[in-house]
Amino acid sequence: MFNIGQFFKKFENARLKEVGFRIIVQKELKEIASIEVPIEAVSIKASVISLNGLSQGARSVIYIKKMAIIDAINREQRSYKVSDIR
Repeated sequence: MFNIGQFFKKFENARLKEVGFRIIVQKELKEIASIEVPIEAVSIKASVISLNGLSQGARSVIYIKKMAIIDAINREQRSYKVSDIR
């Protein structure tokens, strides 16, 4: 019989992987673009990172340095393959 603890462990592991990815994105944005992004503003869907609640100036800086940021994120982690930042 399937243990309920094992069932919830699947969800816990998936959630920890997502939070770890968000922390990596936050760190790389701070190092490369010198922009502080709250962890709640970062989300990923279909290999595209979405950044919510940023000013237009911050978005412009990220757009200019987008390829360097994407390369650094993909080098740092293997769980998600990032192709774009929006």
